[in-house]
Amino acid sequence: MLITDQFVYIHQSKTGGTFVTKTVQRIHESRGENAQTISAPESGTSWKYRLKKRVRRQRFPNAHILLLQHHGNQHGKLHEVPKQFLDRPIIGTIRNPYDRYVSQYEFLYWKNNPNAVKKGKEMYAHFPELSFEEFLHFREHLQLINNREWVVDDSIGFQTIEFLHYYGLGFPEILADAEALRKIKGVEDISPVHFIATHQLNQNLYDFLLSVGYPQNEIAFILGAEKIFPKEGGRKPEQKWEKYYTQELKQYVRQKEWLLFELFPQFDV
Repeated sequence: MLITDQFVYIHQSKTGGTFVTKTVQRIHESRGENAQTISAPESGTSWKYRLKKRVRRQRFPNAHILLLQHHGNQHGKLHEVPKQFLDRPIIGTIRNPYDRYVSQYEFLYWKNNPNAVKKGKEMYAHFPELSFEEFLHFREHLQLINNREWVVDDSIGFQTIEFLHYYGLGFPEILADAEALRKIKGVEDISPVHFIATHQLNQNLYDFLLSVGYPQNEIAFILGAEKIFPKEGGRKPEQKWEKYYTQELKQYVRQKEWLLFELFPQFDV
């Protein structure tokens, strides 16, 4: 999670968050404001107390930009935003579900995840050498293994579950309420987050930063900036998501992620 004086950014994995985080850090570093990283507080310790204590000790002399880490990573969720920062706009990045599934498949993190390995070997004798179709079914099972306490309506897929987990209000109860899910007409019904699209990330991020007061001369470089990949790397240019889908697989994802496609119709292609 990235926090600045002007906004909060929630970094969902595989949505272009590395680009957003590194780009905003670059802007602040040009001002002499280096990002300060702190981990989520221990149980029973408030963010407000911990932040004040650290600033008072001058461990964060230029605390205009903070990187908050949760559970050892940067992927904090809406309900984890410290209350003292809820007075500013909150943004997230949203990616075409078809494309994001391919990104997760090629990222290969699931080959080394202990829960994934255990379940994968139960489902497939040849795990971890899964086809893309096998991965789609496997990924859905893995989400529920990692969160056994959730009761989930079986009409929704992994990416919708994760989206609601990161950004939704009323989570996790809404997962089990098919009727409530069907009544959702727009993002504003479930989340106060403003979303910028991964496939238009340069322009969308530039427009947003301009709207919250970043000077044009500080952010103009964003429009021509190259992609920034995680240290593990990214897909090759020829690995277009369309090549991974048969008509049947695409229909399967469309049916499972129906809510995301209704909330973000630009991805329904």
